[in-house]
Amino acid sequence: FGGNFAIYVTLSLLIGSISFGVKAISGIEAENQFYYCSPLVVAASLFLLIAFSKLSFHCRFVNFAASSALAAYLLHQHLFVFPLFLNFSAQLYHKYELPLYAVAIVTFLSGVYLAGMALDQLRKWIFAFLSRQYIKINENKAI
Repeated sequence: FGGNFAIYVTLSLLIGSISFGVKAISGIEAENQFYYCSPLVVAASLFLLIAFSKLSFHCRFVNFAASSALAAYLLHQHLFVFPLFLNFSAQLYHKYELPLYAVAIVTFLSGVYLAGMALDQLRKWIFAFLSRQYIKINENKAI
């Protein structure tokens, strides 16, 4: 766990350093370093995944929350939602000092994740309901 997590932290610090360095030297925002398709972000994510895959624990809440991770990602990356997400995050950044901003952004991100989980659970319920209805219709046709 430790080695892969250390590589993740190192890559994450490198991403931040590159972004900060480009901004400090040229004045240009280097936000593309944080894009999900950035090679360093992909590598960091892979090492984080490998690190956590080596842990062995069972927690119903963690499994429940993890089952909706894709939904949370799709929610905040949606074409219409992402600009709102960035705008609100920037408003928080300009409104609060760093300690309060950290609390506010963690609260906001937790809310986005919880909204993604709620939408995903609704989607699962609807799909299960529709599947049961489809099975009933096909059973009746078979008779």
